[in-house]
Amino acid sequence: MHPVRNAISVCLLGMLAVTSLPAESAPPGIVPASDVVAPARLPAASEARKQGRWRKRWWGSVAILAAANLADILSSRGRVETNPLLRNPQGGINIPNSVLVKSSATAGFLLLEALLNKKSPQAGLEKPFTFVNTFAATAVAGTVWHNSRIPTNLPSR
Repeated sequence: MHPVRNAISVCLLGMLAVTSLPAESAPPGIVPASDVVAPARLPAASEARKQGRWRKRWWGSVAILAAANLADILSSRGRVETNPLLRNPQGGINIPNSVLVKSSATAGFLLLEALLNKKSPQAGLEKPFTFVNTFAATAVAGTVWHNSRIPTNLPSR
């Protein structure tokens, strides 16, 4: 299978895995509290469990976003790069500069999410941030797909 298609498949499967985690993620051999005590008696515990689940999904979406950005950089190798921030003098991609620009932008985006989560932990922002990260990773995966359709030969200058 083609390396770009492998990267797209990994991104899509990762997004699917993060958004479809089981509702009850108790370790083997441990009975979830909802089976022992009625959920109405423990609203705080139920909310804490929900936040914990969405925090795990948020971390998964962070990993998928990072993988999608890496796949985007790798899918541009040997092709004409249209972004002037990422282009080398020959018109191709400048890998070190691309890693710096993309990782800085992603890190700033994720830092903002982390600061908002830290400022108001009870707001339950992990869920919307998970969807935002997954949407961003999907958009980047679309760019990877687009790059895979471009011929790999750079024009000679």
